[in-house]
Amino acid sequence: MRSKKEVQGVTISAPVSSDRWLVGMTMGFLLAILAFFMLYPVYDICKLSFLKEGVFTLKNYQSYFSNPRMFRSLTNSLYVSFVTTMITTFFAFFFAYGLTRTTIPGKNIFYTISTFPLIAPSIIQGLALILLFGRNGLITRHLLNTDWNIYGATGIIVAE
Repeated sequence: MRSKKEVQGVTISAPVSSDRWLVGMTMGFLLAILAFFMLYPVYDICKLSFLKEGVFTLKNYQSYFSNPRMFRSLTNSLYVSFVTTMITTFFAFFFAYGLTRTTIPGKNIFYTISTFPLIAPSIIQGLALILLFGRNGLITRHLLNTDWNIYGATGIIVAE
């Protein structure tokens, strides 16, 4: 395989390095492994959802959608996902715009703060929110003396 190079206005062909081919093959192999470990469990769950006692059926879906509690869980999940996505996208846009297109002082501090969710485990963030906003939390009970409940859709949206 040959690639084109321009030298002093003249385009010439040059052989492509075998290192580039090796890197491409390695990346392809790693992506295939990643796709397998991500997609196979989803495929397996979908396959099992159509089986009952080893026989293909739609009864699992019929019982799920006919049960009001189960259907409510689906609508709650979709609601929380939609609202969280909209709020996060809104704030992320302005945060990214401020860091890339403006000359605000202290950009490095904001860059550092933006990596905290990647570094700290989710359990620590969740525990902090419960200690601050839980039923007997520092802010909800001791500072504001309110009965606001973080255990529900609103709490999940705030936590995200």
